Amino acid sequence: MISVIIPVRNEELTIRRCINSILNQDTSERFEIIVADGISTDSTAEIVRDIASEDRRVRLIKNRNKTTAFGRNICIKESKGDIIVNFSGHVVARKSFLRVLSSKLRAAPADVAGVGCPNYPPSSGSFTQSMAAIVYESFMGGKGLTHQYLKAKKDTPAGSIAFCAYRRSIFDKVGMFDPAFYVNNDGEFNYRVAKAGFRLMLTPDTGVTHFKLS
Repeated sequence: MISVIIPVRNEELTIRRCINSILNQDTSERFEIIVADGISTDSTAEIVRDIASEDRRVRLIKNRNKTTAFGRNICIKESKGDIIVNFSGHVVARKSFLRVLSSKLRAAPADVAGVGCPNYPPSSGSFTQSMAAIVYESFMGGKGLTHQYLKAKKDTPAGSIAFCAYRRSIFDKVGMFDPAFYVNNDGEFNYRVAKAGFRLMLTPDTGVTHFKLS
């Protein structure tokens, strides 16, 4: 089973598209979607609650701490899957997303802790989003980040990947996401994964659209 964890706060503009993109995946595996709402002040929680009332695969829980890392952690504790997919409320997945990541992770050597994919800017994004995407893809964007792999043609080792499918067992080995990091807690987690001797892989065979490059 696959557990997709989504920490959110004030994501009313994209959360419905985000969740529907997961619900409409072409995978044959069972999956669940757990959304941790950080006490949103917009209609995010209401939208998720509405979707959950129609589809039992979706669950909404409260994240009273409000931070992303804490939300991720309580989602993991509530989850049932042997694969944990770290996702976001402002991201939309291709239909192949879960199938490709889960199949590649299950087929990978045991030292591969996670498999992820490139995240692309929206094709009709704003000028700011377009410029941010160009910078992220450049050397200025930072070494080892997901954005550095937008032009990858084959599966490749990666230093850090956002929106990654992890083996559940890796959280027992290296711990959970660190709430001390208000941002980039997934990058810090991936650093601990590498430090413990495990690898991350990126595949260009699927992808997501990232609507918060702004």
